[in-house]
Amino acid sequence: MSRSVHSWEEPLGEDQRPLPNPHSWEVGSTQDGGESSSSDPEDDEDRAPPGRRFADFASELYYSRVLSAKQMCTLMFWASKAGVEEAAPLAFRPNAPSGHFQRHLNKVLEPLLDKSVLYRMPVPSYSADKLARSVHDLCVLPLHEVVDEMYSTDATLRVQLEEKVELRELPEAYYSHTLKQREPESSFLPISIFVDAVPYSQVDSVIGFWVLNEISSERRLLVSLRKQICCICGCRGWCSFRPVWSFLHWSLAALAKGVYPERRHDGSPFLETDTARRSRAGKRMSCKALLLYLKGDWAEYATTCGLPAWSDGLRPCFKCNSTKALLYICENLSEASLPWMSNGEDDWFVACDRCEIVVVVPNAVVHRTLVEHLSYDKRKQGSRGLSLTRPVDELGLKEGDRLCAGLGLEDVADVMLLTVFPVSLVFWRPAYETLARNRNPIFDRELGVTVCRSLTIDLLHCLYLGIMLAFCKTLVWDLITSGFWVSRGAAEEVLENSCLVIRHQLRAFCTRHARDRPSEPITRISNFRKKRLGDNADRKLKTKGAETWCFLLFLVDALSTREGLLSASHRAQLAAGRALVELVRLWQSCEANLTATQIQKSWDLWNSFLSLTEENEEQRVPKRHLFTHLLWDMRRLGNPRLYMNWADESANRILKGACRTVSQATFEGFLLLRMTELMRKKGLKRKLGS
Repeated sequence: MSRSVHSWEEPLGEDQRPLPNPHSWEVGSTQDGGESSSSDPEDDEDRAPPGRRFADFASELYYSRVLSAKQMCTLMFWASKAGVEEAAPLAFRPNAPSGHFQRHLNKVLEPLLDKSVLYRMPVPSYSADKLARSVHDLCVLPLHEVVDEMYSTDATLRVQLEEKVELRELPEAYYSHTLKQREPESSFLPISIFVDAVPYSQVDSVIGFWVLNEISSERRLLVSLRKQICCICGCRGWCSFRPVWSFLHWSLAALAKGVYPERRHDGSPFLETDTARRSRAGKRMSCKALLLYLKGDWAEYATTCGLPAWSDGLRPCFKCNSTKALLYICENLSEASLPWMSNGEDDWFVACDRCEIVVVVPNAVVHRTLVEHLSYDKRKQGSRGLSLTRPVDELGLKEGDRLCAGLGLEDVADVMLLTVFPVSLVFWRPAYETLARNRNPIFDRELGVTVCRSLTIDLLHCLYLGIMLAFCKTLVWDLITSGFWVSRGAAEEVLENSCLVIRHQLRAFCTRHARDRPSEPITRISNFRKKRLGDNADRKLKTKGAETWCFLLFLVDALSTREGLLSASHRAQLAAGRALVELVRLWQSCEANLTATQIQKSWDLWNSFLSLTEENEEQRVPKRHLFTHLLWDMRRLGNPRLYMNWADESANRILKGACRTVSQATFEGFLLLRMTELMRKKGLKRKLGS
């Protein structure tokens, strides 16, 4: 009896056979003609024995802190008794004292063994035990070592980079970068740094500094700085942030040259524990790299990066010279001109030079006078740090001038301990502040890292959680109060019943959208209730970024079904919603670099949205202004979908889980080792332009 042949068992036709001369990463054949072996980690995992896959999955749960050390060892103990040989090395007797489980795992888990990759750096901080300023020994991963390891372990990365550069699939910011212009024949790997704070407990958050490989989209956690230990001298954490930025600048300088540094980030010799770094000092790396994007939300730019906040009365925008009164001007917006003057490459550096005052303390007498007049200013509108309470005429300093780290003084508190004179010090005059609150070491003209060139405006926070959310909130409440869904009853009854109708129609819309647009998946809003909207006294709309996009599509669809019965104001809102939807879908269909026609269409859609919503005060959020700069940067930075933070925010969830129940004494070191292994296993990779 003959067996029917499945479609996948039939021999390939001539048109279905593999293309000749495939790339090395497209096949798994070995050079000596042996059996093919896939380089895909997922394929390797599928071929692994079940016992190994079980142990790896349990280890992943442990790294994510889903399992505690005791639970992990106990699980492996009973698994080994059940015959799983791969679980035996991780097993430990269940009746052991609690501290033994963690020590056992630290000895047998390979990712936790190699602590030589950690780099220790002193960071001014606050000690809750001492209730005073202290110095914290922060464990970090050097950026240049992580990038070099990424490049050297991925055999396909060099070829992919060369292909993208040759085909000009990278944004114009790469080709016009200072380092690329200086060495046009060199292949620089484009990387990005992402900064964001993640609350992991009720009392603390961690600020994560990530590196993203823009070719393979691989990401690694470099620094995890707990807010609980950040300095509280009035500097708003800057004393702790500055060494981290200085450390990253040191790594970027090494990557620009493609040579391992010969000294530590602060200029001192390597420590005795840095044996491997001393042996590599001065040697060539496997690649050179440049910083393409510095990513984060506006809150991180205004705090961690040392830039003014959107509430600043003089310069609320880090991209232009607009004031608060001119922030929402909607006339004359185009690719050719803006109603505000955009900041130039040197404007931020000029602003820092204007505020900085370098003085020379000639002797111990002047030093004693200076120290007597220094005090930590913690007032909300104060000088933010160790500042002068009186003028020091001998040095030309005024009251309120703030002492800064620099010129060999890494911790401002060490000024009290100076004994060798003359010595140079740097002060900052807050009265002259415009574009900067502090000089951030990461910004360097020589490295091509500047405020206007490197800082990106994120679609997730600026559009989906800003403009789109404000528009949807205004529209849904306008429809509810106008009786669009329910027209009879008291205000509270109308709101309650409208939520029931919205929930039913929203479910039907999502089902219909999935059928009609299978290539455009959306995030469904589950269980739409009144608590998402607040009440008439406190109107809200509580949706996440992807949920807001779904809700916008729903509102546009709901209005479209009754378009002929709408009032003039509702027709204008429908047109504004359609413009916003078309703008998002335009970028979804574009490549990495937009054409001139696509850029012009983006401006036309944005101007249409602005004109239709100009009269609504509730939609005048600061991100409305910032979005104009996002459009202005498209020709240089490329499609905004290239550098949006969706995937970075998803990695934050992994970081939040990994921070749970971690010992504060060894927090940074073990967290970085765990996260390195987690990111390898999770494979969180965002394809360029996805």
